[in-house]
Amino acid sequence: MDEKRQHSRYEMIAYAKTSGESEQEHYVENISLGGACIQTEKIPDLGTVVELSINFPDLEVSVTLQ
Repeated sequence: MDEKRQHSRYEMIAYAKTSGESEQEHYVENISLGGACIQTEKIPDLGTVVELSINFPDLEVSVTLQ
């Protein structure tokens, strides 16, 4: 199947921390302007507000959002 995406995706090393019920660390992949795939063992309940901090070690940059 030929899949067309609105935004290009990039493979890079990034890690995310979420705060909510408990702080967790996650591996991030497939980053694009439209979103990212964050690998996690526990998905927060629907409607839970979490603070997400993404760290890009190769770029020495961090981004935090809610």
